Amino acid sequence: MELAKKQYRHLRNVWARNSQTEICYFVGGGAMVLKDYLKTLNNNLDGYNIGFFEDEKESIWMMANAYYKLISAFTKANGQDPKGKDKDKQPVKN
Repeated sequence: MELAKKQYRHLRNVWARNSQTEICYFVGGGAMVLKDYLKTLNNNLDGYNIGFFEDEKESIWMMANAYYKLISAFTKANGQDPKGKDKDKQPVKN
């Protein structure tokens, strides 16, 4: 629980410095371990828009896939085709 509190303090500090932030994603094994604690803290305190990428099948490629998903979501939200010029490129799969 102490680690979750520390992560949540970090989230608050980052969110305060970046006022246009819409969502925070927790990625990786730590996200899986702390998910319930972070959700509880968030629900009881600030209610930030948080999400978790936690598919255990992605293992070491989790960060690369998370960045790909974030960039894809960003480009889709901004009306851009994320696969545009590079149609043959795909996210890393196990």
